[in-house]
Amino acid sequence: MNAAETPIPDALVLEIAGPGVTPSTVDAALMLELSAALVALVAKNAEEDDLDLSLSGLRIINKCAAVVVGVNQMVNAERCAVESLRQVAGVTDGPKGSATLIARVRDAHRSLPPGHTAKVIVGPWARKIEPASAEPPPLDSILSVRATLMRVGGNDPVARFSSPIEAAPFTLRVSKQQAKELGHLLYQSVDIEARVARDAEGGIARGKLDRYARMDEGDPVELWGAWYRKMTAEDAGADGGGGQ
Repeated sequence: MNAAETPIPDALVLEIAGPGVTPSTVDAALMLELSAALVALVAKNAEEDDLDLSLSGLRIINKCAAVVVGVNQMVNAERCAVESLRQVAGVTDGPKGSATLIARVRDAHRSLPPGHTAKVIVGPWARKIEPASAEPPPLDSILSVRATLMRVGGNDPVARFSSPIEAAPFTLRVSKQQAKELGHLLYQSVDIEARVARDAEGGIARGKLDRYARMDEGDPVELWGAWYRKMTAEDAGADGGGGQ
């Protein structure tokens, strides 16, 4: 049976399906490990984006075999579940401190018997857990947008941004020098240019920050025009300097 056929309100569901799978036959340790790691990763993503999401309560239902965890915000639960599965698939990087959780989900998924699948369900939304891709998607799109810097840092530094024209916050790799400079611009608006890879749904899977400019007070149109002229001049200078 498919739990998505009868959506369960106010819940995040992890379903394992396969030949002969029921709550009485499923590998208990494997299902609990997969569920615990996945729920913890969803919670980590909620914490990363400062989202109101409570995950509480636990029950097992006879939908093949499914673990049901109560949630207080279905929209936030779906958003964090989507992000978590993208990280497990290797499409995008996880938040700081999530590497162990991602590895646990992958390891548990690899331990499923042949012919068995695991699916995450939030209301009418449902998606199978997929293994990590061999190669990350190429950075084949250019992003030029005004965004708010949410956080920056890490040993391999990244910056987290949000923008009203993107469906969800996104993370870009930055240089150590950029990370140092951006540290003074937390929660401020900046204009950024980046090379990004987008997933099948159009979201930013991964990317690298090329350059940015702080937005000072003043007329937005004039500031944008000045920024664009500055960036164009830098590009022209870089092209002209190739023969030196």
